[in-house]
Amino acid sequence: MLVHGQDIRIPLGLDDTSAIESWAAILDFLVMPKARRGFVSRSLQGFQFVASDVDWAHGTGDEVRGPAMALALAMMGRKARVEDLTGPGAPRLAGTDLS
Repeated sequence: MLVHGQDIRIPLGLDDTSAIESWAAILDFLVMPKARRGFVSRSLQGFQFVASDVDWAHGTGDEVRGPAMALALAMMGRKARVEDLTGPGAPRLAGTDLS
């Protein structure tokens, strides 16, 4: 619900009103194998995800750092908020790596 809510909120310029802890729980789910059954269609291997606004990190590889919401959206293939992600893995995760 949080991610789909952002699909509506972001284009309308509405702020996210959910608790940051909710986004940490979403991230915990998205890195689980069962999330691959309909939520995360891309491989998350080779990335170290680090949330900058909540105590959450996962994985090994090229770091992708940013707000929990931006990480979750990118993991699910959304392009919104990819500009909030930094680190060597950010362009690859966002699908903008031209190398």
